[in-house]
Amino acid sequence: MKKIIISSVLLAFAATSFCQQTAPKQSLTKTDYLQKSKKQKKTGTILLAVGTGLVITAFVIPRGELIYDGICIGAYCTDKYKNDGIKTGFAVSGVAVMLGSIPFFIASGKNKKRANATSAFFRMEKIPVYQNTVFTNRSLPTVGFKISL
Repeated sequence: MKKIIISSVLLAFAATSFCQQTAPKQSLTKTDYLQKSKKQKKTGTILLAVGTGLVITAFVIPRGELIYDGICIGAYCTDKYKNDGIKTGFAVSGVAVMLGSIPFFIASGKNKKRANATSAFFRMEKIPVYQNTVFTNRSLPTVGFKISL
């Protein structure tokens, strides 16, 4: 009997000692959502500008010397120039960065919608209270949250 009690106490102690206490998650307010939206939009704009700059740089870089004189079939020629690899690298990375800015713009719009959809309010409301066989209106402070769906 002693062994059962001691082992159950040790088991209960082990189960509670390894648990973590989690703090309740704070809900984001309107200003938090607006700040988050502003930062995401700024990040998206920066990525879009950098991507555009890389693509423009790819077009501005000169072709360089002709390395391989290829075959021309109609309007398509397989000529190779010295700077073709650099130009392709700038163009591909620019397009990739520009495409990477799209999720930031989408998330920014969603957070802005959330900010405009939620609002907190504080007001005084009159509540009928039964007092001495008579209903009287009493003012009580109320706090609430409005969530537009």
